[in-house]
Amino acid sequence: MCFLEVDEGPGPGVRVVEYRPGTLRVSIPGPRRRRSSSSSGSSSGSSSSSSSSGSSSSSSSHHSSSSSSSSDDTTIVIASRPSHHHHQHHHHSWNRTLSIRKKEPARHRFSMSTFRGLQAPELSKKMTRLIKQENSAISAHEAASRERVNIAAQLSEWGEGTEDDAVSDISDKLGVLMAEIGEQEDNYAQSLEDYRSILKQIRDTESSVQPSRDHRAKIADDIQRLKLKGEQSKDKVDVLEQELVRAEANNLVAEAQLTNVTRQKLKEAFDIHLAAVIERGEKQILLARHARRLLNYLDDSPVVPGDSRQPYEHADEAKQILEAAENDLKSWESTVEPIHSSAGETTGAGRDQEAQGEPVGGTGNVNEPGTNGTSAKQGQPQVAGATGTQPVAVPY
Repeated sequence: MCFLEVDEGPGPGVRVVEYRPGTLRVSIPGPRRRRSSSSSGSSSGSSSSSSSSGSSSSSSSHHSSSSSSSSDDTTIVIASRPSHHHHQHHHHSWNRTLSIRKKEPARHRFSMSTFRGLQAPELSKKMTRLIKQENSAISAHEAASRERVNIAAQLSEWGEGTEDDAVSDISDKLGVLMAEIGEQEDNYAQSLEDYRSILKQIRDTESSVQPSRDHRAKIADDIQRLKLKGEQSKDKVDVLEQELVRAEANNLVAEAQLTNVTRQKLKEAFDIHLAAVIERGEKQILLARHARRLLNYLDDSPVVPGDSRQPYEHADEAKQILEAAENDLKSWESTVEPIHSSAGETTGAGRDQEAQGEPVGGTGNVNEPGTNGTSAKQGQPQVAGATGTQPVAVPY
């Protein structure tokens, strides 16, 4: 709501009396036109009456501003702005959505990473943005790990300064367990880095397939353009049609490789990701349970002023809890179910096999014997710029 005062002079002006958030449309009356004086008596009487009415209308313009305006009126749209007036009341409305896909931002802020993303082929732009966002998330987990370790150290130092044996011992051992919880966050970030590196293989494959698509589309456009010119371009059309057949064959191989790599690497990447989530959760739960056991050794019964507390006698039991937590971490084993794939097992534990040189997730040639029951053919089409020269089974 907005209350205005209109100054009806030679050039009407507006002064805001009170403003409340909300977009509104205000109509300002234009300058009054003087009537031609046909009769002096009538004109003087009308002018005096109009002046008196004008003075009265200026004092109550916020009531008459909603009346119909003439053709010379000026319309102003007032948008809501934050203000600190003491009469205003701010009401915040929350927009909720049922989809996690965010809408297009109204304003895009450029950065150096944005320009690098613009250089990516159209097919791989979305995966490129996902990989960059995952990098930011990994950095956040690493920062959280460092902060958690620092907080654990500060907790131990604080307990030492309380001059209370029970608080000092319990806070010190709580700090040890809390620091280990922070270390699990760092291990989780490292697993996310492995998951992110596998997503890069999908992005690289998408980037390599884009030129094949563009080349095929360009040849098809050239053929259509030459056909419109008539019979004089028939020879060129024949040559381009043969080239189009070769381009379609190469694109068929590249598209098959793209769908194979996308499905295989997507399963492998999120197998690592979700297995890391489970590992971090189970280990942090294990540490938190032992930390809660420590709290039972801290006597919090109230004491009467002047009385002294019982001496702290649970140092050995608290130490045994730390040793039990350490042993449980060492003996922890993953219980996740393996992710089955026709290309091979892609479990998180398979990363250790990959480090030892064993194939994981069907990373070998898709046409090698033993991978999918087919053998590589001599002279089989190769992927032009997709993922090296890896052959793909193409139906003939």
